Amino acid sequence: MKVLISVKDRVPAKKQVYIYSMKNRLTVILILLALQPVQAQYTIELTHWKYSNGLHSKQKRQEIVLEKYDTNGLLLERTSPAYGDSLRDRTLYIYNNKKQKIAEEKYVRTHQLVDKKNFSYNDSGFVQYAWEEHRTKEGQRYKWQEEYFYDAGGRVIKMIETSEGHFPAQVHLYRYAGKDSNQVVTELLSTEGKKKVKKIISTYNSKGLIIKKLHLGFDYMTDSVFRYEYDADGDWAVQQVCERKSRISPWIWTGEYRKTRTPTR
Repeated sequence: MKVLISVKDRVPAKKQVYIYSMKNRLTVILILLALQPVQAQYTIELTHWKYSNGLHSKQKRQEIVLEKYDTNGLLLERTSPAYGDSLRDRTLYIYNNKKQKIAEEKYVRTHQLVDKKNFSYNDSGFVQYAWEEHRTKEGQRYKWQEEYFYDAGGRVIKMIETSEGHFPAQVHLYRYAGKDSNQVVTELLSTEGKKKVKKIISTYNSKGLIIKKLHLGFDYMTDSVFRYEYDADGDWAVQQVCERKSRISPWIWTGEYRKTRTPTR
């Protein structure tokens, strides 16, 4: 969830300093303001319409989210209800002295670590490696690693995703097209880059927010299109989904998500 934090959103801590003269008379009062970490709390209402053969069902779900930021506006912690019960999930974000995120730790029931993702950066300040460890309820561990490659302009052109033998390696190839390069074409190749798995065409608006994503599958995979609309803070408010079973089948709307966010702090 993206929340924009400005200086006015932070609560200043007031500190008074008194300076006296040699005759013990008060001469100066200094009032010092120090920015303190801020908490943002809001309620999310998610409405899901699901379409099937002309019929549709409607589901609503609400959750209260609490986020904590430091004085630089960096997200430190996000807490939300766990899926399907009243227990709460928690994600911690860790940064280095360059304000680069170096780790994400995800907990269930606020204390049990289930996911941890680490990041390292190249000399240009771009993510070079990301590796993640996931733990299942049965105690099994799965590990992934991502390695990123960039062009001279700092755009991702290749990402290699590997795991510890559980899944075949995948190569993600990126190229840029469209007006002002507002489209990113991603090709997913498996078996060490020898077999095409999926092609994704992502279209962005002038603010860099994705407004359309087209998934083209191979080997009888279903094609799908996602369309997005955003609120004033740049957080998605509407997501529409349509699918087709084959390249000669018609596109069918299969669902729509609408999200509203109300500050409650």
